[in-house]
Amino acid sequence: MRAVRGTEELGRCFDFEVVFTLEDDGALSVDPKSVLGEPAALTIGDYSAQIDGRVAALELLEDVPVAVFRMRIVPALWFLGSSAHNRVFVDQSAPDIIKKVLEEAGIASNAFELRLGRSYAKREHVCQYQESDLDFIERWMQREGIYYFFDHGESGSKLVICDSPGHHKPIRADAIAYHPSTDIDESAGEHFRSFRALLRALPKEVVQADYNYLTPDTKISETHDVAKELNAQVRRWGDNELDGGGAKEIAKTDAERELSRRNVYLAKGRAFAVHAGFTFNLARHPSDDFNREYLAVRVIYRGQHVEQHDRIVSFFSPEEIAELGREVLQLEVEAIGHDVQFRPARRTPWPRVAGLELGLVDGPADSEYTQLDEHGRYLVKLMMDENPSPAGKASTRIRMIQPHGGSQEGFHFPLRKGTEVLIAFIGGDPDRPVIAGAIPNAHTPSPVTSANGTQNVVQTGGLTRIEMEDNDGGQYVDISTPPENTYLHLGAHAGLGDHNIVLSTDGDGLIHTGGNRDITIGGDQNEDVKGNVTESYHADQSTHVAAAFKETIDAGATQTVHAGVTQKISGGLTQTIDGGETRTVSGGVTETVNGSRTQTITGSSTESISASQTQTIAGGATITTPATYTVKADGSITIQTSAVMNMMAGSWTMNAAGGQKNLDSFATFFASLEKKNFDVLFQPNDVNLTVSAINIGIIGTRRDSIVAAKRELAGIVLQNQGFKCENGIQRKFQVGASIMAGFLMLL
Repeated sequence: MRAVRGTEELGRCFDFEVVFTLEDDGALSVDPKSVLGEPAALTIGDYSAQIDGRVAALELLEDVPVAVFRMRIVPALWFLGSSAHNRVFVDQSAPDIIKKVLEEAGIASNAFELRLGRSYAKREHVCQYQESDLDFIERWMQREGIYYFFDHGESGSKLVICDSPGHHKPIRADAIAYHPSTDIDESAGEHFRSFRALLRALPKEVVQADYNYLTPDTKISETHDVAKELNAQVRRWGDNELDGGGAKEIAKTDAERELSRRNVYLAKGRAFAVHAGFTFNLARHPSDDFNREYLAVRVIYRGQHVEQHDRIVSFFSPEEIAELGREVLQLEVEAIGHDVQFRPARRTPWPRVAGLELGLVDGPADSEYTQLDEHGRYLVKLMMDENPSPAGKASTRIRMIQPHGGSQEGFHFPLRKGTEVLIAFIGGDPDRPVIAGAIPNAHTPSPVTSANGTQNVVQTGGLTRIEMEDNDGGQYVDISTPPENTYLHLGAHAGLGDHNIVLSTDGDGLIHTGGNRDITIGGDQNEDVKGNVTESYHADQSTHVAAAFKETIDAGATQTVHAGVTQKISGGLTQTIDGGETRTVSGGVTETVNGSRTQTITGSSTESISASQTQTIAGGATITTPATYTVKADGSITIQTSAVMNMMAGSWTMNAAGGQKNLDSFATFFASLEKKNFDVLFQPNDVNLTVSAINIGIIGTRRDSIVAAKRELAGIVLQNQGFKCENGIQRKFQVGASIMAGFLMLL
């Protein structure tokens, strides 16, 4: 071996370059392809353990007079940096993810060890985005404060992943002596010829702040003190810590990261037993404060074959050549106190998603309906995700961007399983996805294509549809849903006859108006009801018909009015009733006719009055019948007039069945008989007739016929101006005029 140069550092892969020669024809037998990736071992110094790695590169520097090669040796972990993956991890902690990535990358389980003292929360969604496995696990280690080193033991260089000072072991040698010297002293053994301390000024505090949409009123902000000399504040936002506990832990980790670089010690010498990740003791330093235990954070190795010094100049930089001089081996060590909590710098860039990614709405069930949670979130399978996750396990629940929202208002059209969506990422962070929107594909086509390019369409999976046609002159809006073929149409006719508004359903319908309702119709209104009609008005109803009103009822009609009815007809009223008419009035009836009234009854007329009847006729009253006219009263009949009473009949019979009969008149009583018999029949009881005069005119009739039926009137008292006949037959009559001034008929 002619020269060596290498680096070990906490949280990074060791990396060594070795220059070596092959004598004679050995170079010709070396196949570089067969060497790459193969194991390689390196031992530096007497106390150094064997560094086991693999060949990452092989370069032929010279081929004459001997073959000179440069070989790069790295751990198996280094090769994970050559990969590139896109994967999503759901509900897993950082250590779980790291272990899974290592195992899937081919790192044997006995080749690495997790020495972790802290507990790590499970992460809902962690995305490895277009990055190598090494970058992915390193950035998560750096975020969580986890780091690694290599333990070069008897079984090889084992990867150790840890998070606290107690997980580091001491080197396999005694204390390293401080031996300052400018000359090469082979007798000094393992020593440091230089040991310096570096103190850095640090910010005052670190603040970790974030936001959780599930608890929007909870302020997530945690502060952790660092140092006092500066008033600077390091504030980090959006590390995806969704509660105060997580933010507090990450703030503490950030503060420890700052403090781990505050007091740094830099040493140079020949202490080849020192490796990164191990502790060592310093001895014999003039400042006793330095004589204590340290943790090696970074170690740089340089070595050369002095006899070949001139031939390996190109291997080292000028600065390294000046530093190394003619020394065979040299180390540079960067260390911190062994009890200081080391946290790796966040040097690995966090990937940022510059645009949108494709995804498919997922769900645990093969359902035709959307599978949301109680917050309206979806499971989404990112198309870039390589993991063969089962249905519903490829993503955490993520939100969908909506055009509108609020405490009570909102806008959401649910997406079904299999819908293609575009995924955006808050701040470009692949661990903070949201659904930006749905996009069509061959399986989920757009409802608007070249066939209906003038339409604006909203259609659900259940075929409920809002269709807005923008074709000039044919604009319309249709709202439809499949149950009972229900739809609302507004606008152009669109094959619906002459109607510009159509509300139709094959099922039932209901219109409810809590306040006023106005309907104005400029033309005709047609109503066609196949079933019954029930109308209930809980207040007044007013109907105004400006023109004629026509109502046809093919069956019977029943009208019930619980209060009075007032009907005013400015014109005439004509009622034609083809059948009978029955009227029942529980209370009184008042009828006022300001003009004439004519009533024609082609059949019989029967009027039944349970109580008395009174008729007042301001003009004359005439009753004409071609048949018999009968007035019957179980009680008395009183006919009274203050003027002349005329009775005209073909024959006249007055029959008094019994009891005293009184006939009073304040005018002259006339009876005119035209050649007819005049009979007055009384039972043998008193009959009193009181009139101002009695005139019976008989025209062409024998006077004797008056008493033809009965010649004796027993108990008759005729009183008129001293004219009196008692208990006998009065045959003296006075003939008067034939035109009577009154009418009287007694039966």
